[in-house]
Amino acid sequence: RMEEGAMSRWVQRIPVLKASPRMFTTYMNGVRMNLFEAALKGLGGPEGLTTAEGRALAQGINDSTGRANLGKREGAIVFLNRSFFSPRLQLSRMRMLLGVPMWRGSNRTRKYFAKQYARALLSVGVMYALGKLAEFDIEEDPRSSDFGKIRLRNTRVDPLGAFQQYIVFLSRQITGDTKTLKGEVQPLRPRQIPF
Repeated sequence: RMEEGAMSRWVQRIPVLKASPRMFTTYMNGVRMNLFEAALKGLGGPEGLTTAEGRALAQGINDSTGRANLGKREGAIVFLNRSFFSPRLQLSRMRMLLGVPMWRGSNRTRKYFAKQYARALLSVGVMYALGKLAEFDIEEDPRSSDFGKIRLRNTRVDPLGAFQQYIVFLSRQITGDTKTLKGEVQPLRPRQIPF
């Protein structure tokens, strides 16, 4: 069974690329294992690691690398693959934004993931600071589709990666407004839009 059915079927017909889905899966499994081993080192080694802590580490690492688990609803992944692009990745981004890796496990695993979040936020902050020093434009309004992007004329760099779209979506839903690329704020809800 394929991970992402919609993406992999046509690749199976190209001789040179036929093995690429398997190679990518193998590569990402290696990356996840390396991250798990680094997490174990960060916690002082595997000695004293409980089953709950091991599961919390594994799930947090899977979420951070785009491989969310649907839990009891894992069987729904076949349907979701046909309906959405990369549902595991989308779910993992939402879980990371909500801080789910810090909800499970013990105080040790929560502390470990809190440090990882702090490192990631510090890295993004440094990128923004360097962008400001270089006098690039950075959109600060979360209702804009350019929110958080570092711009130089028509080139955009998104330090927030796959998280930016969720932040924009939520801010638009909460405020009921959107901001166009021209800088105009427009209502989204029908009662605010005159006929």
